[in-house]
Amino acid sequence: IFNIILNILLVLKYGYSVSAYIMVISFFIMSVLTYYFSQRLFHIPYEIKKITTLILVGSVLFGLSTLTNDSDLSIRLFVKSMLLISFPAVLYFLKFYEKIELQKIKEIFSSIKR
Repeated sequence: IFNIILNILLVLKYGYSVSAYIMVISFFIMSVLTYYFSQRLFHIPYEIKKITTLILVGSVLFGLSTLTNDSDLSIRLFVKSMLLISFPAVLYFLKFYEKIELQKIKEIFSSIKR
C-alpha cells in the first residue's frame, strides 16, 4: 500500500526513476517489519552485527566501484576486480570471521598449495 501511494503521488512529479527508490524503501520497511513481528512469534538468533557489516562493506565497495564508471573499460575492470577481491580482506580486518572460519580458510589454501 505504501509503495502504491507513494508511486501515485511522486512518479508524475519526479518521473519514473523515483519509482525504483520508492520500491527499495518499501522493501526495506517490509523487511524490518517482517523481521520484528516474526521474531516476536518465533525467535531466531540472527547475527545482526555480521549481517549489517556485510551490507555496509558491500555497499561501500559498490559505491567506490561506481566512481570509475566514466573511465576506460580496462581501468574499470581492474578497479572493480580489486574491490571484489578486497571484500574478504576488509572483512578480515574488521574481525568479521570467527576462529573456526579462519581455520577452515587456512585449510582450503593449504590444500590448494599442494
